[in-house]
Amino acid sequence: MGGLTDRHVVGQRIGDLADEGGLAPRAEELQALAQALRAADTEGLGTWADLDLLAAYGRPESVAVDPAVEHKAWGWLEAGLGALVFLPLLFTWHGLTQASSAYGALTGDNPKAAARPFLQLWQSGFEGHLAGLYTFGTVAMSATVAIAVLFALALVHSFRKAAVDRREEAARRAAEQLMARLVPALSRAQLVLNEHRMSSPVRFAAELTGAAPRR
Repeated sequence: MGGLTDRHVVGQRIGDLADEGGLAPRAEELQALAQALRAADTEGLGTWADLDLLAAYGRPESVAVDPAVEHKAWGWLEAGLGALVFLPLLFTWHGLTQASSAYGALTGDNPKAAARPFLQLWQSGFEGHLAGLYTFGTVAMSATVAIAVLFALALVHSFRKAAVDRREEAARRAAEQLMARLVPALSRAQLVLNEHRMSSPVRFAAELTGAAPRR
């Protein structure tokens, strides 16, 4: 067990881990532990002797590996994308509303115009009763452009979501790998502390007294 319990080596290992950003929540405590282990004397180990290192630090809360923070504009896009789906319908039905009003005005002025096809009248602007912005071709083109924009936004959102999922998965794996390195280091540090605790005459006597059966 000599190699595993060389307190200077173990302290250096704990200190190196504490310097990693993923262990920022526990960095100060781990650095203090590393200092105590690397010190020339063992006086500082008494502070840690009764602590269960694995229970205290070998926990998911000790690791904080977060994916990159995204711009808030992506959140607005995701929230608004569902509402934007109705934009082509809005253009179409608003155009139909204007066309119906213009058709009613035309047939009121010239009843014979009702014999002509509705789409033909719509495309021609109902003989001046409909603004050019609301002709059939313009309304159809506006709806088509809106659909194309929504399709492009949906593709961008899908690619972004896939990228976010990949980053979150990478962060999860990094956290697991960091924990897999932290736990063995803490186990070795615990062995050092156990040896220190049992090597103290006063503490050794207390351990024996506590373990002795009472009569």
